[in-house]
Amino acid sequence: MKTENQEKIIEQLKFFCPNFGSNFSKEDQITFVTLAEVLNAERNTVIAHVGDVSDEFYLILEGRIRLVDEGGNEIEVGHFDSGSLVGEMSFFDKKPRSLSLKVGKQNDLVALVISRKMYDKLCTEHQNIAISLLEFIITSLDKLVRENSKDFSNMYKHVLGVGYR
Repeated sequence: MKTENQEKIIEQLKFFCPNFGSNFSKEDQITFVTLAEVLNAERNTVIAHVGDVSDEFYLILEGRIRLVDEGGNEIEVGHFDSGSLVGEMSFFDKKPRSLSLKVGKQNDLVALVISRKMYDKLCTEHQNIAISLLEFIITSLDKLVRENSKDFSNMYKHVLGVGYR
């Protein structure tokens, strides 16, 4: 049986992540949101610290997660908004986080938590959902790498001068 909260989460997923789960049946949608934990966090809350090895990652439904370097003065090096995945690199490579994840300054956060236990259950019992999630993760990482590559290239050209080839 679908609850009102599950219906709201399903609608948020459809709106913010139209490519994720576009082929899901109603049953798949309910399964995914039932297995996921909902994280509600107030603005400026650290949800993961630098150096942590993660057993979960997050799909942002409302709000923003900032990537911050907390060494000395806090420096924001990036952010992710609604519809974005964050924390998946440490989840999959099982290496310590290089940055902390902190809720944005303007709004509270609502995110789905994909835990190791949930992911393992998807892989063994709901392969179509797991495959769709992996495709979404790959697409998200691809976008991140392409954006960072473009930013690095532009910075490199700026530092070396306009005429650099």
